[in-house]
Amino acid sequence: TALAKAPRRGGAAAAAAAAVAAEASVGYVDVHCHLTHRAFEGPAGQDAAVARARAAGLSRVVVNGMEPRSNRDVLALCARHQDVLRPALGIYPLNACANQIDSAEFMSRLAGMALPEAFDVAEELAFIEEAAASGSLAAIGEAGMDKMYGFNDRLFGAQEEVLRELCRIARFCRKSAWNWRTFIASWVGSSCYTSEQVRENWGSRSPMLAIFSPFLPR
Repeated sequence: TALAKAPRRGGAAAAAAAAVAAEASVGYVDVHCHLTHRAFEGPAGQDAAVARARAAGLSRVVVNGMEPRSNRDVLALCARHQDVLRPALGIYPLNACANQIDSAEFMSRLAGMALPEAFDVAEELAFIEEAAASGSLAAIGEAGMDKMYGFNDRLFGAQEEVLRELCRIARFCRKSAWNWRTFIASWVGSSCYTSEQVRENWGSRSPMLAIFSPFLPR
């Protein structure tokens, strides 16, 4: 009996050791960043940031797009660094309602903020869905609703329509092209804020929403 049990104990120990080794191999994963932002000053600055991420021990970095230009920039950047970067495409709340914005009203409420460029939202959603269905994406995002930009029912409604479509795309791809679990994490500003800090800093602003899929480093 003792001899019969020994292999099982050894097997359990080996499995535990393998689990520890697998966990150690994952390293750190940044699930949301914007390496295509102008602050990185183009490809050279982006590549330098990726090199720093590697040196710091990041094994994967999910890079998020916000509108047509950045979505395509994200794909190009991730193609250059396939060992560590993974793309996420989406539409930021401000951009989601750009077609509905009255410029005078916008400038009076959000003085100093650049007016977002309008684009064909349906066309961009189709682009995102095609990329997601092909299995090219690690995530759907940016995505969300934000009353700082959706300061009237028309704008907030436009944000909601886009969010619903992005959620639909995420659900569809979970059932077909994607082999990863898809889930939704929501927060106001940052997950490290307490409810008291949220009320103090954001007041009546609505929660931001991020949609992403966990994946194993490959």
